[in-house]
Amino acid sequence: MNRLAALVAQPERPYILPGIYPGRLGVITAVGGASKSFMTLVACVQIAAGLPVLGGLWGPAVPGGRPVVFISREDDIIDLEARLYSICQHLQLTAGAAFEAYCHNLVVCNARFLEPTMDYGIILPEDANGKAIPPVLVVFDTLSRFLPPGTNENDAIQMTEFFVGIEDKLSDWGAGGLLIHHTNKAGMQAARDDLDAAGTERGSVAISFAARTAWSVRKPSQQKAAKHGISEEQRSHYVILEQTKINHGMMHDPQWFRKNSTGVPVPITTPAQSATRPAANRPRIGGVLDDPSTDTARS
Repeated sequence: MNRLAALVAQPERPYILPGIYPGRLGVITAVGGASKSFMTLVACVQIAAGLPVLGGLWGPAVPGGRPVVFISREDDIIDLEARLYSICQHLQLTAGAAFEAYCHNLVVCNARFLEPTMDYGIILPEDANGKAIPPVLVVFDTLSRFLPPGTNENDAIQMTEFFVGIEDKLSDWGAGGLLIHHTNKAGMQAARDDLDAAGTERGSVAISFAARTAWSVRKPSQQKAAKHGISEEQRSHYVILEQTKINHGMMHDPQWFRKNSTGVPVPITTPAQSATRPAANRPRIGGVLDDPSTDTARS
């Protein structure tokens, strides 16, 4: 029997993040210092702990959490530990079932000094018996530091071969991948002038083609900040997460974040948005609306 002809219901993909499913990649790009790595690490903690991811933008709460691996070849272990501490303090993730899930499910690797050919420097989560648990998501920070020696990120053939290798490894685990990457000059201009950021990943177009979904993190322009009721003095504390591509599913609306006192990007509703969007029982914090119920651990 023809399998396609036999389908009587819409098939469902096991999405890990919007647009990302096992064996496939997504990309998140920004200029340096825009909090793309910090924001992605927050998402990893929330996935591991079973909390709503980035205020629900990247997924709902999943009881018991799911195993995640975050591999950094950019930050050293002290920086990573400091960020994890800040994230857990913000999420009140210090005890209870969510904390246990976080400790069990998240592996953060500092693979800065590993050779690029050493299986990408991946260490897997383990169960109570020490058996490796395949992750549902592997994050690579940043893309350029994982390229084999001699690989040119502007060469479409070389980059396609690189992505095929990563996707094969992800498929073995049943995991999706998220690449943290830098934007090109057009992306810098897009962030400055409020232009479309689609296709502004630095390097070959193979990067955009390989990504099943793409996200851009940008600081708000002076004009956009003013439109949303944010003063010039406060503008540097805000970033916007915008989806620029998705192969499967619907595009998401841009989400604003405000960095707290330790740099953790927290999803918020701007004063301008609150005028057109109901915000029941949400406290106003520093001129923005923040919903702790979407961002705080529950034991």
